[in-house]
Amino acid sequence: MNTAKAISTNKNQSLLQIAFDGGYYDHAHMTHNFKQIAGANPSTFR
Repeated sequence: MNTAKAISTNKNQSLLQIAFDGGYYDHAHMTHNFKQIAGANPSTFR
């Protein structure tokens, strides 16, 4: 499952857990990559 889909469908799961499940080593790494690709913070997809 891609990160954007995981964020939008797993509203009860923390962004940190989604980051780990997606193979990121921390939340900041996921957020940085997400902003580069999507142009917005992961929390906006909640």
